[in-house]
Amino acid sequence: MDKLTDLGPTFTRKMALCAGLTDRDLRNMLRDGTIRSLTRGLYAQAGVELDVTGRAMAYGLVLPPHHVICDRTAASVWGVDTDEYPGEKRFRSLDLVAIDEKSRTRRDGCSGGVRNHLTKDDIVLIGTVPVTAPVRTALDLACKLKPMGALASVETFLRMKLATREELLAQLPRFRGRRGIRLCREVVEIAHPKVESTGESFTKMVIHRAGLPAPRPQVEVLKEDGSKFRLDLAYEGLKVAIEYDGAEFHGPEQRAADKARRKWLCDHGWYVIVVRKDQLAGHAAQKWIDELRAVLMERARKADRYSRFQWA
Repeated sequence: MDKLTDLGPTFTRKMALCAGLTDRDLRNMLRDGTIRSLTRGLYAQAGVELDVTGRAMAYGLVLPPHHVICDRTAASVWGVDTDEYPGEKRFRSLDLVAIDEKSRTRRDGCSGGVRNHLTKDDIVLIGTVPVTAPVRTALDLACKLKPMGALASVETFLRMKLATREELLAQLPRFRGRRGIRLCREVVEIAHPKVESTGESFTKMVIHRAGLPAPRPQVEVLKEDGSKFRLDLAYEGLKVAIEYDGAEFHGPEQRAADKARRKWLCDHGWYVIVVRKDQLAGHAAQKWIDELRAVLMERARKADRYSRFQWA
């Protein structure tokens, strides 16, 4: 057991043999639940919970050097959430690509592919594990994911200062002809580092796809007492706000504060539209988009700013 403790939370068969264990020892420990198998030749101690990054680092112990962690898994390594909807969490296979014209991995728990156009600047070593660099990962996701997820991922990279919009724009020519490049360009063009959550990014993409003008993120509103409100998305000049309500994360106190804040805004001439998780697609999304379009047109006319907006 001391030999097993010395191996750490995850280890390979080769590491176990070097520590003095035998294949019979490993079979016995698998049988009694002391360890569990992650994939061929790779084990974890009982009770060790591995997140995506932990699994990626563990698999790096057994993968050949020509395999690179990429896409969603690389984003997780960099701390970027790429789940399809706010609050969604689920187990995914590790995203890996083979380079240098080598064969893809077929290991359990891995989603393998081939990507021979990666350069040395596209790859960063995390420990001994090669991972696509933040700029490369952001652009790969912008090509690969659906529109809302693509925008949310890129805006998270920008917000975390893992990449800049200028860096993304500079790399776009390399992606010419790649599947998904049209969406990638669209996402990079509208991405903003001040968007603070996945839900806000999703809401922003729904607005964009409806052909409405782009709202500003994180607009500050000054109260009479000198305190400030921050609005998720807003057309400041027209006093129209769009708030994403992540109710799954809000307790009673936060809901009460949101209600009071929105009442104050309405009392001071703001029009506030609240969007929830189940209103990001279909008829539910179209309902608030129609409401937003109508109020923008009405207020733009009254403010004599109609000509400054582009309407779909």
